[in-house]
Amino acid sequence: MTALSPAVLAIPGPFEHELVHTRGTRLHAAVAGAPQAPLVLFLHDCLGGWFDFRHLFEPLSADFHVVAMSARGFAQSDKPPMGYSLREGVGDISGMIRALGHGKATIVAAGTAARLATSLAANYPERVRSLILTDARTRLSPRTLLLARAATNLPDFVAGRSLPPALRTERTLELRALSYQIGGTQHARVKHAKLPGTPLPVKWTSRIEVPVRYASGMPYVADPVAFAEQVQLAT
Repeated sequence: MTALSPAVLAIPGPFEHELVHTRGTRLHAAVAGAPQAPLVLFLHDCLGGWFDFRHLFEPLSADFHVVAMSARGFAQSDKPPMGYSLREGVGDISGMIRALGHGKATIVAAGTAARLATSLAANYPERVRSLILTDARTRLSPRTLLLARAATNLPDFVAGRSLPPALRTERTLELRALSYQIGGTQHARVKHAKLPGTPLPVKWTSRIEVPVRYASGMPYVADPVAFAEQVQLAT
């Protein structure tokens, strides 16, 4: 199977695509809203991508600086051979917040990204206004890891299995399948799938003191308007 260019995910919408330079790495972000407004930062699951949040830009960007970032190794972000540890992932998020000109953000994290978001909030609370965790993974999921490993070779199959039946719309399935076929993304996807089972670095804590909300059922896909209201209340 021929690898695809990251350009397949440069889709149009009520946002701009940017490459944000932080810590020596270029991270892709879809961005909308005034940079002076409070920052809402979306973090995708190992089997998803920034595009999962595409329907949230319109209802949120009038009041917030809305950013959906692509983790290191995914989509249009750089794909270095190393740097996929929990510590590096937390550093990338903190660096993204600062590079965007903010001190802190409301962070919405999906699936395996919840491990990154909670670790950031516990150890760098000055960067986090509040957390919203959707379908948060608290331990390693063998099924998710298996799908992450199979995604490049079986993109359509994995895209379907990565979503509840009610959310398997043609466009969402297409974008997920395309993202799996971008060259150089497999390593990052597998590493991301393993994050929930990764021990904390020495001297790090898991104690979170910022406000946390929980949601399930991929509400950012199922009902983005209603979910946008939850984000507004948390910010």
